[in-house]
Amino acid sequence: METAEQLMQHASELLAILEQGAPFSPDDLTDLVSHVEVFCDHFPASEEAPRPVARMLTELVPALDAVSQKYGPRDASRIQDAAGALFVVMLEKL
Repeated sequence: METAEQLMQHASELLAILEQGAPFSPDDLTDLVSHVEVFCDHFPASEEAPRPVARMLTELVPALDAVSQKYGPRDASRIQDAAGALFVVMLEKL
C-alpha cells in the first residue's frame, strides 16, 4: 500500500497547488504532473487503487486544464499535454 500512499501524497500536493491558484512555473507544474504520472505508472497491477486516490486523480485533470488557461498558448499546451498523459496512464493502470 506504500505506492498508494505516495501517489496520494503527490496528487494531493499537486491538487493543493492548483486550487490555490497562485502563479506557478510551467516547468515546475509539468514536473509535478510527471511525478504523479510515474507513481500511477508504477502502481502494482495486483493492487486496486483506493477510492480516495482514484477520486483525487480524476480531479487533477480538469484542475490542470483550468490552470493551463492562465498561461500563454505554448505553456498551456505543455500543461494540457502533461494532463493528457496523466489521464492515459490513469486509465491504463487504475
